[in-house]
Amino acid sequence: MRGEHTELISLGITTLNDINYYAVSNEFSEEGMDPWLQDNVLLKLPPKHTWKNRDTIKQEVSEYLIQTKTSGKVALFVGWFCSYDWYLFCSLMGGMLSLPVSVSQCPLDIRQMCIMNNIKVHLEKPKNAHDALVDAKWTKNLYLAYLATSV
Repeated sequence: MRGEHTELISLGITTLNDINYYAVSNEFSEEGMDPWLQDNVLLKLPPKHTWKNRDTIKQEVSEYLIQTKTSGKVALFVGWFCSYDWYLFCSLMGGMLSLPVSVSQCPLDIRQMCIMNNIKVHLEKPKNAHDALVDAKWTKNLYLAYLATSV
């Protein structure tokens, strides 16, 4: 049913030095899905034979986090209106308290940071917005623009 539950569809992650991860879950239900998601997200997903179960995605994300860890630094989750994304990420990993110690338990929402600091940052959305990896790269660039503006 629409609006009654939130499920992971796809996940895109990128680092400051452009090491990327992308996966699509094969465990979400298209039944009763919001028409906006059908039109703007489902149509951009790769073929179904490439989709993975949540356990595989969790394992791959854990390995990705180990491979991309910068010595002595905690990985930040940065998003734009990221509440649902953070919830889904934590759920995938077994809950916020189950996150690897190399990942901050506090996400940074760029939109909130802009409001709180009265900073206006704008980057045009790419044509293929709502593809999880494209959105992750856009968010990274938005975060870098925010940092440059807030100095």
